[in-house]
Amino acid sequence: MEKVVKGCLTSKDKTFGSNYVFTISVFLLALTKCFGQVTMDVQWTSSIRLNEYRGYQTVSLTSLHVPAGTIETIWDIQCSSLPRSCPVHNTQVYFQHGGYPLVSPYNASYPADFYLNRSDLHFVEVRTNNLSHPHHVISPKPGTWFVAAFLPKTQEKITQKGLNGKTCSYGMGIRFINRVLSNIEDLSMSKHTKVSIQSPALFTILRFLPPDVTTGYTLYLSHCMVDNVNVTVCPVKITVASEHLPDYWSDTDLSVDCREQTEGCQIAVDRLVANEHNYVRIDVPDNVTASLVEFHVSFSLLRCQLMYKLEAKMKRRHQILHTPDSIKHVISMQNSNSSSDMDGILRFISVKSNDSESLLNYSITTEGNETRSLKAHEACLILPSLGTLRLASEDFASLFVFPDAMMYPQPNNKIFVPDNLVILTHYNIFSMQDSGSTLKVELEMVKDQTAPDQDAVVWVCMIKNVIPGKHLIDECEGGIKLSVNSSIHGPKMKDKVYVPYPEEGRWYFGLHSMCFNKNKTMSPEACNQLPMISLLTFTSRCVDEECGTFGQCQEYISGLHVFSACSCYAGYRGYGCTDATEAESDTILLLTALLLTLSNLFFIPSIFVALHRRLFVEALVYFFTMFFSTFYHACDTKDVTHYYCMMKYDVLSYCDFLGSIMSFWVTILAMARLSSSVRSFFHMLGALCLALGVEYDRHGLWVFVVPAAAGIIIMSISWVRQCCLRKNCYPSKWRYVKFLLPGILFAGTGLVIFAFLETEENYKYTHSAWHVVMALSIVFLLPSRQKSKDDNLELISADLNGTLSDPVSGETLS
Repeated sequence: MEKVVKGCLTSKDKTFGSNYVFTISVFLLALTKCFGQVTMDVQWTSSIRLNEYRGYQTVSLTSLHVPAGTIETIWDIQCSSLPRSCPVHNTQVYFQHGGYPLVSPYNASYPADFYLNRSDLHFVEVRTNNLSHPHHVISPKPGTWFVAAFLPKTQEKITQKGLNGKTCSYGMGIRFINRVLSNIEDLSMSKHTKVSIQSPALFTILRFLPPDVTTGYTLYLSHCMVDNVNVTVCPVKITVASEHLPDYWSDTDLSVDCREQTEGCQIAVDRLVANEHNYVRIDVPDNVTASLVEFHVSFSLLRCQLMYKLEAKMKRRHQILHTPDSIKHVISMQNSNSSSDMDGILRFISVKSNDSESLLNYSITTEGNETRSLKAHEACLILPSLGTLRLASEDFASLFVFPDAMMYPQPNNKIFVPDNLVILTHYNIFSMQDSGSTLKVELEMVKDQTAPDQDAVVWVCMIKNVIPGKHLIDECEGGIKLSVNSSIHGPKMKDKVYVPYPEEGRWYFGLHSMCFNKNKTMSPEACNQLPMISLLTFTSRCVDEECGTFGQCQEYISGLHVFSACSCYAGYRGYGCTDATEAESDTILLLTALLLTLSNLFFIPSIFVALHRRLFVEALVYFFTMFFSTFYHACDTKDVTHYYCMMKYDVLSYCDFLGSIMSFWVTILAMARLSSSVRSFFHMLGALCLALGVEYDRHGLWVFVVPAAAGIIIMSISWVRQCCLRKNCYPSKWRYVKFLLPGILFAGTGLVIFAFLETEENYKYTHSAWHVVMALSIVFLLPSRQKSKDDNLELISADLNGTLSDPVSGETLS
């Protein structure tokens, strides 16, 4: 949906405060008079289910697109519950440009060597009260913005499925409105451009596209005229920005007031986003009275230079073989603007030695006799971009390597790093394929590749979308810096960094070196032999496909977004399950395993009682339950140091649930007054039906209720029949008091514990108590030993003699 509004922008066109009602904000947006043409772009998301935060795997993700040239966005977030009577919670919502938001709401720590700085990350808190919550972002970066949302963590109660009463579900919807400036004028960076600002407009926005190899620029404003009168001081303010529109009130966008410069007006930019539009905003301040301001805009560029004298030095230092067989490919880099700054040929040569299978090397020659003197700080070489080698067998498994002459991947990213220029290369991170992974960059110094009397330091600066030229590589502001030192063996020979859920875009590497004389108190000097490094860059799941000792790396899907995350155990938490601040001690973990397994030994008395009373089927079922419950809990424990899985987990789980419900069933049938043939029929019927029910839904309520209710009905009918035949209460009163009542109390206590008292925190205690009380209840509920006669003969004899024998007490009733 688009709505076009025409008019003029003014410098007073600020963001709308969040205290305005959203509908009024939209109305004002539509009526705001803007320079040129402004379109209203509206997007909606479907309802997103919200979950309690139990790790990143419980985060709900969605994404929205911001068009280029967006002046302002409004995120109208609405969170609600179903039913409406559910408790109101504060939903935490994060949204970030270019990558999944990195969240740690409970301050869980990250593993070592993790880079956690994020760009353009916003956070809002929205209550689940079904009300709109507008959030404004001025001059957002264009592209994909990802949204992560979740509910606060509460104590999780373990309830039987079907008994948890009212089920509350929470959701979130977003209405996303962009105000887009659609007809921005383009500037040429190779010539002067005349610009006019005419009343009532008080500013203008222009854009330009820097060449690929541009590392910086200086913008000049000259020939200024106010109302057709030449002036030496131009009454304007210049604000520049990369990717997004400049914000007049921003503290981060670079700006300069030309009224404070007496000799011309200029602004120098030493970092910019290459291959994307850069913007300049020129404002006429409010206190300047003028109907027409005219001036010229021009640029001077700082670009990568190719040093023509470098070839002889390279030959002398590395003995590069310039043979036809060794030259893999030649890349000619010529400036399309016919400037001699970029003239030259960059040759990549692959050589073999005893220490390395394949080394990426380079040399530079000029294409003519033209010579040019270049300063060291202007010199940089652009290597081929790193290609992406994706492993088809796994998700998020990509290796970034240089191509060879035939454009096939070259496995060894080993290169010499010069000390008198910066080497540049880059690789691309894509949102759908790479954003759900962890990026790892590893820099390692190759041993014995420096001069004997020198030590070397190599450092790498990695920045997203910004070329790290010589003026940026030393401090690497806004980027990631790695360094290795040949003078210290061990950890200093290798450096690495992890970037969780990397942001999409072009990531640049800038490499530089420096050599020191060992015999002159480590004073810096020119390298006699350039150091060699190995640069390994790849993506993987979690932390090198692992999650420490107490976690499991898995892939998750939220909407259309796939990502890897660690599922942590035993109280460990964090991105790599390495935060032990809430972890359980080894003693508690061992106690948990012993309680949940050894508590099943309380079935032993029940087994002996059943055998003594010749209830052999019941004894077999109790042994089956004890055996599989013991080994199921030995395998189900979250302690990865004290566990044992004798079978597949699913098989143990199935047998545990089947045995538990069968124990209920056979115990109730044993308490009923049934003939052997009828009891055998019900045993088999229960076994078949329960096997089907447990396989269908072993956690469901009905798989417990139906056999229990059916057994109680069968038992009740048999007891009523006995009462009618005996003309007396069955079983006897003393049996009720001494056996049935304690057994029912034990069983009822177990059911209450199982259904209402279990939580994640007390599970090891409450579930173990459930094992104990349910096993002991069987001892009291099993009937007394039957007479040695067959039940059928006993019933026939009783009918012929007019007497009836009590199977519980053994007494003969008239």
